Amino acid sequence: KLEHPNIVPVYDFNEFDGEPYLVMRFVKGKTLKAFMADAPFDAARVLEIMEPVCDALAYAHRQGILHRDIKPSNIILADDGHVFLTDFGLARMAELGESTLSQDMLVGTPQYISPEQAQGQGNIDQRTDIYALGVVLFEMLTGSVPYSADTPFAVIHDHIYKPLTLPTTLNPNLNPAIEKVILKALAKSPDDRFFSIEKLWDALQAAVPAPVNSAAENPAQSETVVRANAAAPATVVEKPPKKKRSKKKIALITAGILISLILCVALFSSGGGEKARPADVPQVDAPAGQASDSLPPQGESPRVEQLVNEGINRLKADDAGAAADIFLQAIEQDPHYLPAYMYGAITGLRVDDPGMSRMFIEQAVMNNAARPEAHALAGYIYTRLGDMPIAEEEYQRAVDINPENPIGYVGLARVALLNDDLDAATDFLNQAKERGPESPELRMVDAELLLKKGQRRAALLELRKIAGEKGLSPLVRDELRFVFDAIGEPPPPALNP
Repeated sequence: KLEHPNIVPVYDFNEFDGEPYLVMRFVKGKTLKAFMADAPFDAARVLEIMEPVCDALAYAHRQGILHRDIKPSNIILADDGHVFLTDFGLARMAELGESTLSQDMLVGTPQYISPEQAQGQGNIDQRTDIYALGVVLFEMLTGSVPYSADTPFAVIHDHIYKPLTLPTTLNPNLNPAIEKVILKALAKSPDDRFFSIEKLWDALQAAVPAPVNSAAENPAQSETVVRANAAAPATVVEKPPKKKRSKKKIALITAGILISLILCVALFSSGGGEKARPADVPQVDAPAGQASDSLPPQGESPRVEQLVNEGINRLKADDAGAAADIFLQAIEQDPHYLPAYMYGAITGLRVDDPGMSRMFIEQAVMNNAARPEAHALAGYIYTRLGDMPIAEEEYQRAVDINPENPIGYVGLARVALLNDDLDAATDFLNQAKERGPESPELRMVDAELLLKKGQRRAALLELRKIAGEKGLSPLVRDELRFVFDAIGEPPPPALNP
């Protein structure tokens, strides 16, 4: 679909022995990355490279296509002086600001990824490419990337939270006008960036005027972004409206809420037998009424389980950053293995890093959009983050996907209890009971309802009964111990470590 003089064309595609391949133009030259050792570049050289790149990217955006992996190794400087943008392998069609694919993985290169892309947000638009191009601009003019750390997750974390180092502190000779362009392109919020590549190019060109004869000397690139603006149709990627989300702080020290926090963890970690899986990695079953072979494969590789176990061990050793990085590796190998997302999100909760939790849970939903368990897990995490409206939405999605699976109704009952709507909670619990056996998860919420009604004795009896049952996952047992401690009751002997 993309036919532009500064985009490496794809001529054909096919498959050989089960492996897909592309047939592309051979370009003799080197990538921009190979020249980065010479950075910082002078402003004139930067303009020579940025003009064709901006032109190509603006053209792609007008076709409704995002690149999503802009970086120096995807910019080719041909031996004849021509500049190409290549590798749209991560590109996705974008319509009305939303990806048309529901199972995108976390994509992008950490050093060049935008904050919203790093958090797995689905409504990304052309401004995520603008951020990545801003990183390339920063690197060309300072000689280093804005964020660098020991692990990919640490880099991603810095893109989301760490303030940007002023480019002039790294290159005192940098024109302050160019610095302003870089800072705007690298704003944390998409709303604070340039809305289009054309605007970025206009600002950059105004900050440092291009050489007078540059267009005449390079007629192949004379159709500049500025000229393309006049005839360009309106971009098909609309600016997504801001969505106000009210947040209700949850008093985790109250008994009812503490019990409710067990729910989704239990949903993913309760086993049917005495023997637990390695390192308490929970088994994720197919939704009721849906054959397992109709779901994407998950957990088929022993390496994925091994990675999750390694991550859990790192988490136990209080090395949350390394744990999160390992969980990301597991997701990359199998984007349908929900325990990797669950432990990643819980890692964020443990270190009070809501951004980390959101990143993992949003990726879980995007990569497993057809699975009610993924939405139930999201509901749990959003509840822990205090985002009750979004938690309710996720539980409702679980119900919409499979109305016969009790998992969503139990979650909705939990949300209703947290909102002190006991009638609605009772109704949802009854619907859950109609659709399946009374699991330990459902009975815990029943006990929470008793606590809300002031029937503490009956609630404690039920909790102790659940705690004494065989086959509970060690993870659920730990959660139960925490609940008993929090409400001032000694844990039953059955829950002793």
